[in-house]
Amino acid sequence: MPLSLRTKIVAFYMLVLLVLLPVLGAILYFSLEKIVFASLDASLRSRAAVLADLTSEEDEDTDAGLEGDDLWEYRSPQSRFYFQVMDSRGKILRRSASLGSAGLPPHAVTSDRITFATLRWQGRPIRLCSMPVYPSGRQRQAGRRIIQCAEDIHGSIHLLDTYRNALALAILCILAVSSAGGMFIASRALAPVREISRAVDRISASRLEERLSLPDTPRELRPLAASFNRTFAGLEKAFARQRQFISDASHELRTPVAVILSQSEITRRKKRTPREYDRALGGIQGAAQYMAGIVKKLATLARLDDESPGLQRERVELRGVVQKARTLLEPLAAGREVGLELAAPEPLFVTGDPAYLLELMVNLVTNAVTFNHRGGKVRMTCRPEDFWATVEISDTGIGIPEADLPRIFERFYRADPSRSRETGGSGLGLSICQEIVQAHAGRIEMRSTVGSGTTVKIFLRSWKA
Repeated sequence: MPLSLRTKIVAFYMLVLLVLLPVLGAILYFSLEKIVFASLDASLRSRAAVLADLTSEEDEDTDAGLEGDDLWEYRSPQSRFYFQVMDSRGKILRRSASLGSAGLPPHAVTSDRITFATLRWQGRPIRLCSMPVYPSGRQRQAGRRIIQCAEDIHGSIHLLDTYRNALALAILCILAVSSAGGMFIASRALAPVREISRAVDRISASRLEERLSLPDTPRELRPLAASFNRTFAGLEKAFARQRQFISDASHELRTPVAVILSQSEITRRKKRTPREYDRALGGIQGAAQYMAGIVKKLATLARLDDESPGLQRERVELRGVVQKARTLLEPLAAGREVGLELAAPEPLFVTGDPAYLLELMVNLVTNAVTFNHRGGKVRMTCRPEDFWATVEISDTGIGIPEADLPRIFERFYRADPSRSRETGGSGLGLSICQEIVQAHAGRIEMRSTVGSGTTVKIFLRSWKA
């Protein structure tokens, strides 16, 4: 079973402490030990130096130099300071009263340097200093003596043991407190995440209007909360569009379905003449064609709504696309006595899908012809503007009221529903145009005046080799 994030955080935190605290404790302990033994060694070195001076002053067969008042601290049997003087063969020449009849543990001195050692003597720890000395006027090897000074370090050892135990106890306490504190801090740190999770769970398809409160969210989690809010806003918009789309589509399909059903029912009630059957089938066919047109446009919109609509990306000569749309629509324009003019002084190249771009131009020019006056004109102009290739389609038609312009690209929206139905419009053409332009990373603008005409301008990115 995977560990929780809180457990992982606390485990890592504790692992770091488990490594660092013992290392820090060892450094502190050995630092104190070094200081304690350095102090002991300095004291023993000084005492050995004093004894060396006294030894160098005494005669060959007397120990008068070791009877001075400087050695008072060695005279008590209960003293924790000891010394003894040995010759080069290890024979004890002199010992302190604190040693009694015992001697210090033998410790070989193999060089002319002073040495230190920690030993056990009579069940107690001592620190031993061994210093070789040479009385004046004697040969170096024959007359060498060894002065040994020692100090009972039971108190120092007890101090170090107490310090070590205190450090170990402190480390254990710190680990325990840190573990509890780490769990508490991790819980508090992850509490906003749990709150965000609960808030996200509360948001459903029927409650997409809810948002996460950014001021109440910790600064580190605000980008996450903002991302959730943007996602929910997009979902709310998508669901709203879907509901509206379903409502509009069902409304649009209701009429042709009703026509088909009523014509079929009426026709089947009794026998009809061939002419009546032909008229009924004509009505049914017209309604079916209208439905087929809506279904085809809905399929196009569905493809364009996809994040990857499958557009072809190739070099397209825009003037040729507009010319092709003009050629396709010349019969329609001639039937409505509308003139088509094309002004394209130079070739324009864009990156896009030729089929979709042709559908874009056909839809726009069809609207310009359909909602025009008899004897009117439609002018198509292609020209470059900065980094854009633009196509402007102007007509001298009926125009669009200013109040309807903001909604003109909405699906199934008609500025004049009665006239749109007369022309067979479904209210999806301009929506498809907008989706095609946006799929090509462009933009579309429209301006219109009632009774004077409408101008649509398309901006597409120019081709870059």
